[in-house]
Amino acid sequence: MQKEGGPLQVNQVRLGAVLSYVSMGLSTLISLIYTPIMLGRLGETEYGVYGAVGPIISYLLLLSMGLGSAYIRYYSQAKVAKDRREMAKLNGMFLVTLSLLGLVLLALGFFLAAHPQMVFGTKWAPEELALGAKLLRIMTLNAALSFPFSVFESHVNIHERYLFLKAVTMAKSVLSPLISIPLLLLGFRSPAIATLSLVLTIVCGLTYMAYCFAVLKMPVSFRTYDLPLMKNMMGFTFYIFLAVVVDQLNYGIGTLMTTWIHGAELSGVYYSANQLNVYYLSFAMAISNVLIPRVHRMVAEGDSNRELTRLMTKAGRLQFIMLMAVFLGFVAVGRPFVILWAGGKEQFAVDYPVALLLFASTIVSAIQFVGLEILRAKNMHRFRAWVYLAAAAVNVGLMIPLCKYGGLVGVGIGNGMSNNIPVVESDFIFSAIGEEMGLLGGGAVLILFMLFAVRGLTTAARAKSDLAAFSATGLTAAISFQAFLIVGGVTRLIPLTGVTLPFMSQGGSSLLASFIIVALLLRAGDEATGREAELTGTGTMAAITDDQVASAASPAGTRFATSSSYNRGSHSAASRMRRRLLDTPESGVLGRVALANRLTRAVLAFTALFAILIGNLTYVQVIKAKDYQDMPTNNHTIARSKYIQRGSIITSDGVTLAESLQQEDGTYVRSYPNGNLAAHVVGYVSQQYGTTAIESIMNDTLTGSKDYSSWNNAIASLAGQTQPGNTAKLTIDSRIQTAAEQALKGFKGAVVVMDPRTGAVLACASSPTYDNTNIDALLQTGGGEDGSMYNRAMDALYTPGSTFKVVTLSAALETGTASLTSTYQAPGSMDIGNAPVTNYANESYGTISLQQAFAVSSNVVFGQVANEVGANTLVQFANAFGYGQKLGQDLTSAASIMADPSLMTEWETAWAGAGQPVGMDHTPGPQTTVMQNAVIAAAIANSGVVMDPYFVAQVLAPDGTVVKTTQSRSLGQAVSSATADQVKQAMLAVVQSGTGTDAQIPGVKVAGKTGSAETGGTNVNSMFVGFAPYDSPTVAISVALEDYDKHDVKAAKIAGIVLTAALAAQGA
Repeated sequence: MQKEGGPLQVNQVRLGAVLSYVSMGLSTLISLIYTPIMLGRLGETEYGVYGAVGPIISYLLLLSMGLGSAYIRYYSQAKVAKDRREMAKLNGMFLVTLSLLGLVLLALGFFLAAHPQMVFGTKWAPEELALGAKLLRIMTLNAALSFPFSVFESHVNIHERYLFLKAVTMAKSVLSPLISIPLLLLGFRSPAIATLSLVLTIVCGLTYMAYCFAVLKMPVSFRTYDLPLMKNMMGFTFYIFLAVVVDQLNYGIGTLMTTWIHGAELSGVYYSANQLNVYYLSFAMAISNVLIPRVHRMVAEGDSNRELTRLMTKAGRLQFIMLMAVFLGFVAVGRPFVILWAGGKEQFAVDYPVALLLFASTIVSAIQFVGLEILRAKNMHRFRAWVYLAAAAVNVGLMIPLCKYGGLVGVGIGNGMSNNIPVVESDFIFSAIGEEMGLLGGGAVLILFMLFAVRGLTTAARAKSDLAAFSATGLTAAISFQAFLIVGGVTRLIPLTGVTLPFMSQGGSSLLASFIIVALLLRAGDEATGREAELTGTGTMAAITDDQVASAASPAGTRFATSSSYNRGSHSAASRMRRRLLDTPESGVLGRVALANRLTRAVLAFTALFAILIGNLTYVQVIKAKDYQDMPTNNHTIARSKYIQRGSIITSDGVTLAESLQQEDGTYVRSYPNGNLAAHVVGYVSQQYGTTAIESIMNDTLTGSKDYSSWNNAIASLAGQTQPGNTAKLTIDSRIQTAAEQALKGFKGAVVVMDPRTGAVLACASSPTYDNTNIDALLQTGGGEDGSMYNRAMDALYTPGSTFKVVTLSAALETGTASLTSTYQAPGSMDIGNAPVTNYANESYGTISLQQAFAVSSNVVFGQVANEVGANTLVQFANAFGYGQKLGQDLTSAASIMADPSLMTEWETAWAGAGQPVGMDHTPGPQTTVMQNAVIAAAIANSGVVMDPYFVAQVLAPDGTVVKTTQSRSLGQAVSSATADQVKQAMLAVVQSGTGTDAQIPGVKVAGKTGSAETGGTNVNSMFVGFAPYDSPTVAISVALEDYDKHDVKAAKIAGIVLTAALAAQGA
């Protein structure tokens, strides 16, 4: 047998490291071919889904509790002691424990797969959630099997059989893409790739197991399970587990955060950058992984700290050289490499700066891997775990707002508008720094001041005289408090004072005073270290002779023979003796120790002050950034917008609604070439009054300020440079929109047309409308006071009248309270809850069926039905259709209102079921928007599935390529498909032979429901909801027409006109 640590093991280590790099090289080479094929065959969305599942599995793998490190440590100790019985017991214990944890992982993973929205958020489409769930199940099984197999892999690792270990690893890393590529080319999708990984895990695990039993003669015993020993191990692994959790937070949370906030597509882009960082980390781990068993063996054998430090230094040096070589190479050729690696997709070029940032943050921690393993082996890793946990918490806390809003790097140095900042050269210099350098630059300045305070107080603590100590403390406090006062004032943390920012503000006296303070601190620092006396030979040090140094260094009773014998000693030792002579109790009146303790508290206080400033700066420049930018009085936003070429806004059929035209002076003006078509949807842009509607919610896209569609745009966005904005392509069809506006002309009201299958808004008209082509002149002259700027389709709350009976009928049918054939008494008036409920014009219908009552719109019947259903259930179904929430993925409507069911009397419930809000001492309901009514009609047409409306179909780059496509989103199943079919049948009867005959279209079956609502006095509004064609609806409509009693034009008539135009535009 070869001695442990002998030439065989040394060769194994070297060859193992070589094989690691060979494996990495092959993997990288293959990935250049594999990744483009995978991206091309799967598409960005499916690739993003595949990448988003990986971090979930990584978090599930945390269930291993760090037992892998415990196995290496405890088995190494038993191996050094040559205790074969203990080794057999440990193998059995770990196999049992990890198998049980694997079962727990399997159960948890399958539970999460059954609830994919809990894992992936609400931004994913249903098909993406289904795919994610399938991949999660496959990968969970893979992870669960890896738990028991990891014991055999670790056993091979402990015996330092790196050739076999790396050969198997390399075979797996090479075979995976080599088999995956043909599968992808044959048409298989991501589940097949995940299944292949599962098969390879099983094959590799069985290979390790066979090698352990056949070659290494691995002993295993299941006779005893040592609970006290396992408890001891868990105490050891807790901090390892904590460190692994921290690493997962730091390395995996980015992909998850991108998935939750931005959806699967952008998650794929970030996942690619993170994969590059994983490859980068592997350069360091290739060395540290092969040294793990050696570290644990050296600790078990009692090797000195010096030997361990030498090993760590050698490994760290080699890791640093490798990482820096790769980093510099990536700086030089990273961008074309990333584009090539992503299959030539330019949008993935943004991975280059992201990967660079990840690489830079990785280097320092990566070269400490061996040192971390030494801490684990010596059970001294607790402090590191807690520190990194705090850092991870800060990381997550900052990532949430940064991922949502940005505001990280400012507009770029030299791109700010400091001339618009008052007294920018002195009092408000930090405002300019924050604008041009963003949160990172402003935070860096504050950190420098914090370090100045810490260093100044450290100098005071080390000073050798009270004068120097007190002077250093006072001077440091002066600079630090001055910085805190001015930065706190500028960021509105405290009242603003007229002081300058040290070292930054213009002004001879301020700058001179700051540097005089620095000079005095340097003087105190020289005195503290003895450097001054060594250089000049004067002062306190001059009085300390060599004999005094020799006496201080000599033990009691020992003499130095001659001064020459001392001279032959180390000069550095003499220097240390000189400093020790200065550290006597007599060197200060108060004593250095007591002063140092007080100054330590001062250091913490100043650190806290600047930490508060950094937190407030983050709040101002990240969380509140959007609010400040959108302030109408923000002169920076106003001035900068003149030079921005905003993207166009176009309809789904290619009609331009808004565009920017360049003037001779280089500025741009907003033009609306089709007049005020869809003015309430498009909105306006004003340097004085801000933006509204699509111009507002899509402002970042239209201005190009947040554009990462290409490498050049990404860099320009990060640097704050302006570039042409993207185009917003709306779901609005200009032909349907024109028909709706023409039909409403001369009336007050609104029309919303939707595609019930997707929620895409095909038309949204509000009348009267306004002229958005010259909004400044309109608002300056008091325009809009006639209500023309009020969006009646989205913001106005109407009494729904009998259109709400669609909800009441749905609730009754779904709950089984009634059927369409159920009969009711329908007199002209009936007391319900000791108060009258009346039909329109007090008309009596005798005994009629529920379907007939729906067709003739009997309030008395639906008052009875509403009370049978119950107020709670009625409100519940209204909320299922969208009441109580703002509707819309982009432009949002006002929330429709239902009364509190606990406050509704029988009479109020009856009138609510009929669509009339009545009541005292509480907010009455129902009150609805026209958009809400359209959503209800669309849900019935769509088999009971409620779709969230949206206006922006696609975002187009300036060259016309599609940057983003809006995915339709369901708000849930309001009623079953069977119930929806019955309601459709009842709505068809309304148009064919009931109150909605005005909505009929020759040759087309139209279903709908009319409504009329008294709004006070004699004013009556006419309402209509419906859809067409009946058998396969492609259009849903909602119409509100005010003052029907004055013009006698019904909403159903308007609906018929608009539906005819909509079906013609669709080619129906």
